[in-house]
Amino acid sequence: MLRFKSSSDFQKEVRKRVRAYFKDENKSSLADYRYYIKAVLNLALYLVPFVFFLTSNWGFGMTTLLWAITGLGMAGVGMNLMHDALHNTVTRSEWWNRRIGASIYMLAGNSYTWRVQHNMKHHTHTNVDGHDDDIETGSYFPFSSESAVVAQA
Repeated sequence: MLRFKSSSDFQKEVRKRVRAYFKDENKSSLADYRYYIKAVLNLALYLVPFVFFLTSNWGFGMTTLLWAITGLGMAGVGMNLMHDALHNTVTRSEWWNRRIGASIYMLAGNSYTWRVQHNMKHHTHTNVDGHDDDIETGSYFPFSSESAVVAQA
């Protein structure tokens, strides 16, 4: 199993530089008002078309469009609300971050398995072939030059 020292000089230096950046630029490492605007818009992109779809009798074309918009909203909820919250970067409160991160359940996901797979496996072995599950897609679109393109039946 691939292992890295948990407090290597490199890791300490990266953290020091990141903290210095936020301090020098007078920025917070937590979400600002733009996060909340994106959160509301992404939730609306997900939920509004979904409600229209469920409450009305639309034709095939409109139904397909509504599902496409819902899909964009799902991606936004996942990449905005859930992702940032489960990285504990929305608020200082882990309790609130977990509640916001629970939006993954709307997407049929699980916050615990996401934290293990993404925070532990992916961020520990980011882009390391054979260790980072995020680059092993098993599809026509590999994220690594070492990843084989898998033919799908």
